[in-house]
Amino acid sequence: MLLTVFAGGARAPELAKSEPNEIAALCLADVRELLGITGEPVFQDVLKMSKAIPQYNVGYAAFKALAADIEQRMPGVFLAGNYRGGISVADCIAGGKAAAQKVGTYLDHARLHQPCLATVSCS
Repeated sequence: MLLTVFAGGARAPELAKSEPNEIAALCLADVRELLGITGEPVFQDVLKMSKAIPQYNVGYAAFKALAADIEQRMPGVFLAGNYRGGISVADCIAGGKAAAQKVGTYLDHARLHQPCLATVSCS
């Protein structure tokens, strides 16, 4: 089993000042409590990254509304990314799938409503 744990961030920025072994111990304690894991890790590593996960700022709802308005007013323009439907990897995957489905539907609709041109060849 391989687990990745994100800790600290905007809610606990002081955690980044802790020693790597302290961070690992805190994360392991949380994982044990949440998942009931009792064994010791075979491998563990702590990587500190500042500003690794974007945070939505106050007023973000207006940006989301603007993105939706752009798509509505400009058929064929599709916006996707962590700024649309969530910052987690799972949210990005779901958002990408949703955007791909919108593109597919748009292209299918465009093909159905494209004028049909017939050519006649005479010899």
